[in-house]
Parts: sequence; C-alpha cells; structure tokens
Amino acid sequence: MHGYEGSGNGFSLRFKEYLQVQDKPLQLLTLIEPIRWASGDSLEAFINQLLILNTNSDVEDNPNIAAVSITIRRVSNNELLANEALLRSVFTLLVDAHYQTRPSDVRQLLDVPYLHLWVAECASSRKVLGVLLAYKEGGFSDNHDDLLKHIVSGVRRPQGNLLSQSLANQSADTQWCRLKSLRVSRIAVAEPYRRQGVASDLLQALELFAVSEGCDFWGSSFGFEPRLFSFWQSHEALPVHLGLHRDKASGLRNLMVVKPLTDKLKLMSHDLHQQLLIDLPFWQAQYLSDMRPDSLMALSNSHSQSELEALEPGYDQMRIQRFINGELTYDKIFPSLYRMLVSTKSVLLQSEVAATVLAGEGANEVTNAYPVSQASLLLAPNWSALAEQFQLKGRRDVIASIKTELIQLSMD
Repeated sequence: MHGYEGSGNGFSLRFKEYLQVQDKPLQLLTLIEPIRWASGDSLEAFINQLLILNTNSDVEDNPNIAAVSITIRRVSNNELLANEALLRSVFTLLVDAHYQTRPSDVRQLLDVPYLHLWVAECASSRKVLGVLLAYKEGGFSDNHDDLLKHIVSGVRRPQGNLLSQSLANQSADTQWCRLKSLRVSRIAVAEPYRRQGVASDLLQALELFAVSEGCDFWGSSFGFEPRLFSFWQSHEALPVHLGLHRDKASGLRNLMVVKPLTDKLKLMSHDLHQQLLIDLPFWQAQYLSDMRPDSLMALSNSHSQSELEALEPGYDQMRIQRFINGELTYDKIFPSLYRMLVSTKSVLLQSEVAATVLAGEGANEVTNAYPVSQASLLLAPNWSALAEQFQLKGRRDVIASIKTELIQLSMD
C-alpha cells in the first residue's frame, strides 16, 4: 500500500466502490509477504510507526448506526500533539478514505496554523467516524496590492490560498483574495457511516465556524463527478470554475464550488457561475469530448438555462486582452474567441459550429482575415495539426500567431 511505485489507493477506493454500486461480483485478495525485504523487518516497522503508515481502523464493520450518537467538534493542532491516539485515528481515516493522503500530511496536521480540523466522534466510545480538513484563505490587505496584481495577472502564485488565487486570476478581481474564506480540502468518513449524513454534519459545523469568524464564503475544489457534485449542491454551493484538463491523480476534471455567506459574495459567485454555464457549450466538442454526458448534464442543469443573463458588455474583449497579455491561457478564452470571430444569435455546440464553418455557409459569418485564429476554433487543442497547416514550429508559434492576429483585430 505504501510502496514508492504508487499505492494504488485511488484505484482501490474508486473502482471497488463502483463495483459495489453496480452489484458486480467482487473478490478481494490481500498480499502480505514482502518480496524486497524480510517479513517483520525492523526498519520497515520503525518507518511505519514514525509516519503513521501502519494504519488499521478501529471502527466496527457493521455497527447499529441508528443507535450511535455522533458529536461534531473542532480539534486544534495542540490537541493532536497531546493526543497521539486521536492523531492516529484521524490519519488512519484519511488514508482509508482518500487516495491522495501522504505522510507529509501528518506534518500539516500538526504544524499549519491556518489548517482547521473537525471530527465526528461516537459520543460513547470517542472513536473517530468522520474528518473534515479546511484551510483558511484570503484576508489580503492593501499592503499586498502589488502581490495581488501579480496573482491576477498569473505572474505569481504564492503557496496556499489555492481557491482564492484561482478565482482571482479567473475573474481578474482581487476581492477573491481580500475577502476571508475557508477551503474544504478533505472530507473522509468511515465506510460503515457513509451516506448517513455525517459529512453534511461536518460541513454544517464548518459553516457555523466560518460565519462566526467573519468569512465571506467557503468553497472547495474536487474531481468532478455527478454524485459528488450533488452533495455540494445540496449545501447550496455554486460551481464557478471547471478545469479543462484531467487531474493526473483522479483522472477527473477539477470543479471549484463556492458557498456565499454574504450579499457581496452572492453577486460575485453568481457572475462566475453564469459565465461558466454560458461558456460550457463552447468547450464541449474539443475540450470536454471525453466527459460523461451525465456529468455535462448535471453541470448544465445547475441553473435554469432560460434564466441565464447576458454577459457583461466588453466581457469577451477583456478576456481576449488578458490572453494577449499572457494572463489567461488559450483554452480559458476559447469561448470568447469564438464569440468574437463568429457572429451568432444563440449558443451552439462546437460540433454545429464546425459544420457551419467548414461548409462556409449559414447565419454564422467567420472572417478570413485571421486564419490561424479561425482554424483554432476547429482544431484546438491539436496544436501539431495547426502548426503543420500554417508551417509553424509548434504550439508556442501557433499561440504567438493567434495573439498577433487578435492584436490586429482589436485595432480594426
């Protein structure tokens, strides 16, 4: 499980759960005898003890859940330092329930002052049944103006503040970093207690704490799948940003969600939510073609399409200019580029756009003055095909050519 070639824990957690949900025949085999060192090796035992790798859950396999009284409480770094049994229980649960838990996370639990931990415990036995980890983010002052400008422009990305910085860069709004927030990093629940409301109770405790601390929002970033998305939706969290590339660890695209706690954040998150849903169809054929239909539907239906408002005047021009300046990557401005180059009265799927452009007819008129940009609407992100078509060296030259054309477009 802890070998340096990869533990396979992600495969174990996700695929085993899939087989169980699908009611597929499942036989689990466990390998015990080591092949690179002797059984009972003293160095292995020492490392396992030191890094809490010898994890064994003490939660009952088949409890009488209805009879269990559960309490939720926040646990400090100092309490974990003073209570090794609690530390081991928390870390065991994280290893058992989450595929990206690493030994270095022990240090995070003990040392990081802006990391907050909530545990769900059995009231009688004090056994840990659930864990929620969250990082305090934001709260940048006016003294950080230069840093915030660099964050928005994508020049700098200081460690921490993952959600706040990403949304500030996405929206070109430093308020995402100035306002205080909590980012949910992990929620882990012991297997017998899953889908029993334990995770929801932990999240409610976090929200009460966030309000008491004067936070403007809480949020999270997670591997997007419909069932998990449904959980966040049930807590009124809005999707505000979708990663267009698969995460190497999960094989899923990351989705960022935000739960506003103040009126100001309701407006800010509403704007990003609407922009995401308006842009979504433009990405579908070329950037999201391998995404499951039920996932796309779940995201599209998170807001009534008939209630979507028009984008702010100048929105696309602003996005294009940020791309020219190097603040945004091509994939993020792809919808804006399409709307700039193709005049259309409705949001079309990319497959329909491609058919219209290739046929050279219809209500959509694509200018021929910007050939590389126009071709990228059909071929991106196949940069090698674009480079070959225009006799360029590679992706960098293609992007440079697109920027040159867009500078000319902005001057026309």
